[in-house]
Amino acid sequence: MLVSQLAQEISARIKALGILSTINNSNLLIDEHDDKAKLKRIWITDIPKENVWVFQSERQESDYEYLSNKQHTVEKCLLFLSGKKLYIYLIELKSTLTENKIKQTKKKFICSLMEVAIYIAINAFFQKLTNVEIQPIGIIAFNEIKVNQNQQAIFRKNQLSSSLRKQAANFTFTETKNLQIATTELKTPLIEEPFKTPVLFFQNPNHIKNNNSQSESFSISFQKLIKNTRPK
Repeated sequence: MLVSQLAQEISARIKALGILSTINNSNLLIDEHDDKAKLKRIWITDIPKENVWVFQSERQESDYEYLSNKQHTVEKCLLFLSGKKLYIYLIELKSTLTENKIKQTKKKFICSLMEVAIYIAINAFFQKLTNVEIQPIGIIAFNEIKVNQNQQAIFRKNQLSSSLRKQAANFTFTETKNLQIATTELKTPLIEEPFKTPVLFFQNPNHIKNNNSQSESFSISFQKLIKNTRPK
């Protein structure tokens, strides 16, 4: 094979393997592969019919031999092209959210964003886009949050602590208001300019209502993602 043929060949194989693919229906199922997880899946609903792709960022060896990368990336990424922006939604599921898991999730955001960037850089369709800005969005869907009051006070006072964890320490969730928004910077080794990134925290409303860990799933409207991440 010629070097000049690599990009076309790899791009075609990525499509054939379903690593980066268009979405053919209005709902996207996102599963948690950890058998011990209390939050097992979420649904993204009301997805537009055009200009939307799903990227299989967490790949199991049973499905993608030699391309598996579990535990280093988020569950899935959702790409949405709107005007002059390509929104990249980095979606992670957590049964229980702690300050340490927030820190781990930020690392997953960075790994996933870097991987998506590499894949779309060799994709013929995305190569043709001109003056289109990449805008990553972090999504953390979870059942319960465990940050004790003493830890919250430390985060509020400690200017050296993670900005993302610090913001999350002040969040309050209710059944009717299960979304809180923070911001962070994602810096990848391959892209010099950092990305200012909104992070949407969604608590499972079923868990809030029932106050237990048996709520295995919930849904998030895509329109809610767009509403809270597009410039006002």
